[in-house]
Amino acid sequence: MDKGNAVARNPRLLFWGRLFLETKTTAAVIVLFYLHRGITLSDVFWLNIVWSLVSIVAEVPSGYLADRIGRKAMLLLSAAFILASDVQMMLAHGFFDFSLTFVLMSLGYACRSGTEEAMLYDSLRDLGLERDMVGQNGKLASAQFAAKMFLPLFGSYIARDLLEWQFLVLIGTEIVFALASIVVLSRLEEPSCRIGPVGIRRDIFGQSLRTIRDQPWLLKAMFSRTLVFMVGFLLYRVYQPILSERGFTVMAIGLYYSVSRGTMFFLNRRAGAIASLFGTACAVRWTAVVGTSLVGLVLCLDSVWVVFVALCLGLAEATITLRDSLFSRAIQKRIDSRCRATTVSNLNCLKHIIDIPAALLASWLVGLSVDYVLMEAVVLGVIALIVFPMRQRDFAE
Repeated sequence: MDKGNAVARNPRLLFWGRLFLETKTTAAVIVLFYLHRGITLSDVFWLNIVWSLVSIVAEVPSGYLADRIGRKAMLLLSAAFILASDVQMMLAHGFFDFSLTFVLMSLGYACRSGTEEAMLYDSLRDLGLERDMVGQNGKLASAQFAAKMFLPLFGSYIARDLLEWQFLVLIGTEIVFALASIVVLSRLEEPSCRIGPVGIRRDIFGQSLRTIRDQPWLLKAMFSRTLVFMVGFLLYRVYQPILSERGFTVMAIGLYYSVSRGTMFFLNRRAGAIASLFGTACAVRWTAVVGTSLVGLVLCLDSVWVVFVALCLGLAEATITLRDSLFSRAIQKRIDSRCRATTVSNLNCLKHIIDIPAALLASWLVGLSVDYVLMEAVVLGVIALIVFPMRQRDFAE
C-alpha cells in the first residue's frame, strides 16, 4: 500500500481507536461504583483535581513528543496508559488507590490530547481535504458516544444490584477493548506534511508559544471552550445522584445514559452539516446558550417533573459536547503542522488550570447541595457567553 492510501485510512483508524478506548461499560454507573468502593461525592471532585494537576504537568511534554517523534507513537502510549488505568481501577479501593487510577488515566488522555486532532488535520491536509475538518472531527468525536449508546445500558443491567463481581465483569470488558485499541492504532501512518527541517523541529516549543502570541484568538477560543465544557463536566458528575434521588433505578439511569449518548453521537456526526446550515459562530454561540439554559431550567423543576429533568440534562450535555468539533478547523488552521500538537497542548494547560478552582468550588458546594453545583455551572456558561463571545469572522474561510 502506498503512503497516500495509508494516510487515507487514518481518519477511520482514529475513529475505531477512540471508540475502543472510550467504550466504558461502567460509565452509566461509574459514580455509584466510586461510592461502592469507598469514595464520597466530594472525593469525586478531588479526584478530578488530581487529573488536572497531572494533565498540567504532562500536557506540554506529550505534545512536544508528538511533534518531535511522531503522533502514532504518542497515541499508542496513550492507549497503554489507559489500559493500565483500567487494570488499576479493578484493584482500587478508597481515595488513594483511585488517585493512582486517575494519574494513569490523565497521562493517557494527555498523550492523546492535541495529538489525535493533529494527526487527523494533517492527514486531511496530506489529502487536500483540510476544509472537511469540522465534519471529520465531528465523526471522530462521535466515536466516543457510538458504543455508549448500547454498552452502558448493558453495564447498568449487569451492575443492577451494585455487587462487586458485577463491577469486575464490566471493568474486565473495558480492558479487552483497550487492548483492541492498541491493535488498531498500530496501523496508523504518519502524515508527510508533519516533517520539517531539523532546526525547526528543535524549536517546536518556542514556535508554539509564538503561534499563541501571534494568534490571540486561540486564547479567547480556549476560554470559551473550557468554561462551557465545565458546565457539561459539572453536570456529568452530579446527574446520577440527581436522578437516583428522584426515583430513577440503576436500569433507568442506564437507559438515560444510552439515549443521551445516542443524541451526542448523531449531533457530532452532523457537525459539518450543522456548521454549514447555521454558520459555525452561530452554532458555537447557541450550543452554549441552550446548554446553560437547560441546566438553569433543571434548578427550577421539582421531583414531579423527573422525566423532563432527565430530558433537560441529556440535551444540555449533548449540545455542549458538539462545541469541540465546531471549533476544530478554526483552531487548527491557525497552527503550523510542525508544532501543532505542542500548541494545542499549551492551550489545553489553560483548561486544566481553570478546572482546578472550578472543581475545588464544586467539591465544597456539593456538600451543601447538588443544586449549588448546577448554579456554578450556569454562572460559568454565562461568563463564557458575555466575556468571550464568538463572531462569524473568527471562523471565516
